[in-house]
Amino acid sequence: MRTQIKFSLILVLTTMVLLVTACGPTGSSNTAATFNPMVTAAAQTMEALLTQAANPQATQTPGGAVVQPTFTLAPSQTGFVVSTVTPLATAKPATATVVTKCDWVSFVADVSVPDGTTYSPSTAFVKTWRLKNIGTCTWTPSYSLVFVSGDQMGASSAIALPGNVAPGQTIDLSVSMVAPATVKTYTGNWMLKNASGVVFGFGPAATSAFWVKINVANPVVSAIVYDFVANYTSATWDCGLPSTPCTVGSSSDPVGFVMKVNTPHLEDNSTPTDSALLTHPQNVNDGYISGTYPAFTVQSGDHFISTVGCQYGSTVCFVRYQLNYQVGADPVKTLKTWDEKYDGKVYLWNVDLSSLAGKSVVFTLTVQSLGSPLQDDALWTAARITRTTPVSTTGTCQIVSQTINPAKTTYPAGYDVDFVWNVKNTGTFDWLKTSVDWVYVSGTKMHKTTFGDVRDLPLDVVKGGTIQLVMDALAPATNGTYSETWALQDGSNVICTMSVTLKVLP
Repeated sequence: MRTQIKFSLILVLTTMVLLVTACGPTGSSNTAATFNPMVTAAAQTMEALLTQAANPQATQTPGGAVVQPTFTLAPSQTGFVVSTVTPLATAKPATATVVTKCDWVSFVADVSVPDGTTYSPSTAFVKTWRLKNIGTCTWTPSYSLVFVSGDQMGASSAIALPGNVAPGQTIDLSVSMVAPATVKTYTGNWMLKNASGVVFGFGPAATSAFWVKINVANPVVSAIVYDFVANYTSATWDCGLPSTPCTVGSSSDPVGFVMKVNTPHLEDNSTPTDSALLTHPQNVNDGYISGTYPAFTVQSGDHFISTVGCQYGSTVCFVRYQLNYQVGADPVKTLKTWDEKYDGKVYLWNVDLSSLAGKSVVFTLTVQSLGSPLQDDALWTAARITRTTPVSTTGTCQIVSQTINPAKTTYPAGYDVDFVWNVKNTGTFDWLKTSVDWVYVSGTKMHKTTFGDVRDLPLDVVKGGTIQLVMDALAPATNGTYSETWALQDGSNVICTMSVTLKVLP
């Protein structure tokens, strides 16, 4: 072993000498002077290494003392450094822990009845969830959909799965329910149960339920009870010139004018489907035009609604809109005012009239020029009074369904249609055709004149029974959105109301 060590050391030293000789400068007058000390140092190093090899545990010093060996070599004049490189440890990547469960659900979607769906009291509906099996076990018909907490809403407590659902597959599960009779919000929580009776759901621990959440409310309808655009010829129009009245029905700049526009073009470049009034003040600085309508009896829930803005292209339009009213001989008062300058925007007015409920009110629409009347073409689009009323009163009637036949989004002028309601008697007495009438209440009369404004029920309706009411009607002759409200009445007692809205386009 020592012979091998000596041989190795000699080989290393010889290599070092050769490297020194090869790398040293050449052609110098001091080559020998530089080389000799290097050889001497190499020889000394060789002697020390041989001694160390002979006795690896200690090193003999010139004085004979024994010291512990050191393995640091002083740097030589050649600039070579002998060093030991320790490789860096390679970190092993962390192994991810895969969580698996035999029974585990992933909720995918509400196929029907999204959260917050509103139903009338006692309305039947079907809730459907789309679920995915993300566990390792197959769901079989021995598994079931089960109610776990909250509001059951007339549903079965457990419903068996219709077939196998392998891991990775999805299934739509449905349950029939009935909205409760009391108006409020309801939530029912559901999970799955395996063949061993263990309940499971979704979430990290497979313990979370999925749910159905609905609102129960008495439905309301919003009907047009007065249309300022359709009835503009019934108003008295004033332009500040008593001897020269405003022009009604066509344009006439000198004295001011008002006319109905079936296809208005608003300053925001929109073209609504509802008709509008185009009003232009008297052609003088700060001129005005105002239309005073016949008295109208306001009810609670009535709103004045209109979109106001300048006509497209009237770029220097600058006007003031006003909605004024008067009750009897009281002073004229202002409900709303708005200064409008052509800016590419329009504004929706929605004014609650409930403070005037029960009063006979005269309404006035006014437009005033703010300075020059040039291009003061002001539009009142879909100016109307709408009324929000419950579909039924005191729970004695329920509108099961409401349709227009044939079903369309819009109808051409004069189109023949049927308005159809299916109405359920949820009251405490039978509806007798000899005492209960079907009565026109308000709105545009779209029903045919042969239909009449008061009709007997076609048959008696016992408590809990349902009747279909069909009204023969025609779409109005001009573009716009129209509605009509009817009621079932027992004498002067209103059992329930029903409304229909229809949009007319070319």
